Amino acid sequence: MQEKYDLFGRLLASLYSNGVLSQIILVGSWCLPLYKKHFHDDPQIPILRTTDIDFLIPLEPKPSITLDLPKILENLGFEKEFSYVDGSFKFIHPDLELEFLTPDSGRPKSKPVHFDNLQMTAVPLRFLSILQEHKIKLSYDKHPRYCSKTGGFCPS
Repeated sequence: MQEKYDLFGRLLASLYSNGVLSQIILVGSWCLPLYKKHFHDDPQIPILRTTDIDFLIPLEPKPSITLDLPKILENLGFEKEFSYVDGSFKFIHPDLELEFLTPDSGRPKSKPVHFDNLQMTAVPLRFLSILQEHKIKLSYDKHPRYCSKTGGFCPS
């Protein structure tokens, strides 16, 4: 399990140093280690989490940074896995998986949303805008972060 936490820390540090972490939001069960630390190991915060890390890429405002996000992830040992079903892709590592999501509103989208400036696609899901709208400021490994009250995370 420590390998997963080490990789998680390296991932956040790399995204932070490349300037992209300030423009995406960590959502899902991997917010729990941050909550646990922030709330002084409160026993009400479960330690269970999935093996996949989910990041939300906001549509409003869209990320303004331009970089090769898949290349950054490949440098950490992640391999891109393409889905022929819907055209999306995720990143696989022996210890963890990464998926990128984006809010879906209006008519449901059947295909992933492409972010040219990040060279990334994100799977549209309903109600993710709630996570984007409710953030609190936290820190992890000395880097400032924001964590949604409902399960999201991003830096300052």
